[in-house]
Amino acid sequence: LPPSSPMMTSLTCRARAKHHTNRGCAKSRLRRRALTTPSATKHVTCRFLDLSSDEDCTMVGALLNQYASDAMGGATPLTPDVVRTVGAKLNEVPGAMSVAAFDENCVPVGLCNSLMGFSTFKALPLCNIHDVYVKPSHRGCGIAPQMLKLIEEEARARGCCKLTLEVLSNNESAKKSYEKYGFQAYELDPDAGQALFW
Repeated sequence: LPPSSPMMTSLTCRARAKHHTNRGCAKSRLRRRALTTPSATKHVTCRFLDLSSDEDCTMVGALLNQYASDAMGGATPLTPDVVRTVGAKLNEVPGAMSVAAFDENCVPVGLCNSLMGFSTFKALPLCNIHDVYVKPSHRGCGIAPQMLKLIEEEARARGCCKLTLEVLSNNESAKKSYEKYGFQAYELDPDAGQALFW
């Protein structure tokens, strides 16, 4: 991620113009390698949420509950207490970030939460994308990459050496979206295989 990385600099410069991010109102571990965001076919605006705001915290709880209720989120709703408190508790986690996407009527249609970590091999911070959710009515429209781009930009500003995320191995549509964005299965040496998140 840092501009000082020759590989990331060359890949990023070629792909940066492809972004169209709006601002305003067993798992496989993947590592961010390059930038290729598809154009959205539905108009959305993406912004960072203020986790000190009751309104935004309520939004986080509601969207996370929709995500948990989805088949790819486990198909089990969150408890009312978690829905009520998760946003405020996330605000207590140092470096945590939340981005939401809104449709043309300012209705939230997507959420992306990230947490800070640390790379012992680089002795630098890293950013883990912990949750990525888009409402079924808005999937396949390039919304997730727009949310990811905001987090990536902030991660770069914080000096992170990489972005990581997890995706269910059978979630083919999400995997394709992440691969188009530039993620790939994490491996140090092909002979050693790919990392698994257990």
